[in-house]
Amino acid sequence: MNVVVYIIDLFFSLSMSGLSIHCLSGKVIALLEKAVKVRVERFFRHRLYGKIIKVHKEYIVHSDSNDLKLGDTVDFKPCAPRSKRKKWIVQN
Repeated sequence: MNVVVYIIDLFFSLSMSGLSIHCLSGKVIALLEKAVKVRVERFFRHRLYGKIIKVHKEYIVHSDSNDLKLGDTVDFKPCAPRSKRKKWIVQN
Protein backbone atom coordinates (compact mmCIF):
# COMPACT_ATOMS: atom_id res chain seq x y z
CA MET A 1 0.00 0.00 0.00
CA ASN A 2 2.83 2.41 0.82
CA VAL A 3 4.44 1.78 -2.57
CA VAL A 4 1.24 2.77 -4.37
CA VAL A 5 1.00 5.97 -2.34
CA TYR A 6 4.64 6.77 -3.14
CA ILE A 7 4.08 6.26 -6.89
CA ILE A 8 0.98 8.48 -6.84
CA ASP A 9 2.87 11.18 -4.91
CA LEU A 10 5.73 10.97 -7.42
CA PHE A 11 3.30 11.30 -10.35
CA PHE A 12 1.61 14.37 -8.87
CA SER A 13 4.92 15.99 -7.96
CA LEU A 14 6.17 15.53 -11.53
CA SER A 15 2.96 16.86 -13.05
CA MET A 16 2.86 19.85 -10.70
CA SER A 17 6.48 20.75 -11.48
CA GLY A 18 5.72 20.98 -15.20
CA LEU A 19 7.40 17.72 -16.13
CA SER A 20 5.05 15.34 -17.84
CA ILE A 21 5.63 11.62 -17.86
CA HIS A 22 4.35 11.40 -21.45
CA CYS A 23 6.74 13.97 -22.94
CA LEU A 24 8.65 12.78 -25.98
CA SER A 25 11.50 14.27 -27.96
CA GLY A 26 12.65 13.71 -31.50
CA LYS A 27 14.01 15.27 -34.69
CA VAL A 28 11.98 17.27 -37.19
CA ILE A 29 11.88 15.42 -40.51
CA ALA A 30 9.20 17.42 -42.38
CA LEU A 31 7.61 20.85 -42.19
CA LEU A 32 3.85 21.16 -42.64
CA GLU A 33 1.43 24.06 -42.34
CA LYS A 34 1.18 24.83 -38.57
CA ALA A 35 2.68 21.40 -37.84
CA VAL A 36 5.87 19.37 -38.08
CA LYS A 37 6.55 15.69 -38.54
CA VAL A 38 8.84 14.38 -35.79
CA ARG A 39 10.69 11.06 -35.70
CA VAL A 40 11.26 9.52 -32.25
CA GLU A 41 13.93 6.82 -32.09
CA ARG A 42 14.36 4.38 -29.26
CA PHE A 43 16.69 1.48 -28.63
CA PHE A 44 16.03 -1.81 -26.89
CA ARG A 45 17.83 -5.07 -26.40
CA HIS A 46 16.43 -8.26 -27.93
CA ARG A 47 15.27 -10.60 -25.17
CA LEU A 48 16.84 -13.77 -26.57
CA TYR A 49 19.80 -12.68 -28.67
CA GLY A 50 20.81 -9.49 -26.88
CA LYS A 51 21.22 -7.44 -30.07
CA ILE A 52 20.47 -3.76 -29.68
CA ILE A 53 17.64 -2.83 -32.03
CA LYS A 54 16.70 0.69 -33.15
CA VAL A 55 13.05 1.41 -33.85
CA HIS A 56 11.39 4.68 -34.75
CA LYS A 57 7.92 6.18 -34.86
CA GLU A 58 6.72 9.34 -36.58
CA TYR A 59 4.30 11.82 -35.03
CA ILE A 60 2.48 14.84 -36.46
CA VAL A 61 3.00 17.62 -33.90
CA HIS A 62 1.15 20.96 -33.81
CA SER A 63 3.37 24.04 -33.84
CA ASP A 64 2.03 27.60 -33.87
CA SER A 65 5.42 29.15 -34.59
CA ASN A 66 7.13 28.49 -37.89
CA ASP A 67 10.66 28.92 -36.50
CA LEU A 68 11.46 25.17 -36.54
CA LYS A 69 13.80 23.82 -39.20
CA LEU A 70 14.63 20.37 -40.51
CA GLY A 71 16.87 18.48 -38.11
CA ASP A 72 15.85 20.46 -35.00
CA THR A 73 15.28 18.48 -31.81
CA VAL A 74 11.91 19.25 -30.21
CA ASP A 75 10.11 18.17 -27.05
CA PHE A 76 6.39 17.58 -27.35
CA LYS A 77 3.52 16.52 -25.14
CA PRO A 78 -0.02 15.19 -25.66
CA CYS A 79 -2.94 17.55 -26.03
CA ALA A 80 -6.58 17.46 -27.08
CA PRO A 81 -6.93 16.26 -30.67
CA ARG A 82 -6.57 19.12 -33.16
CA SER A 83 -7.22 16.95 -36.22
CA LYS A 84 -7.34 13.28 -37.19
CA ARG A 85 -3.59 12.73 -36.71
CA LYS A 86 -2.47 15.74 -34.62
CA LYS A 87 -2.70 14.85 -30.94
CA TRP A 88 0.62 16.36 -29.80
CA ILE A 89 1.87 19.91 -29.30
CA VAL A 90 5.41 21.34 -29.22
CA GLN A 91 6.42 22.04 -25.63
CA ASN A 92 9.31 24.52 -26.02
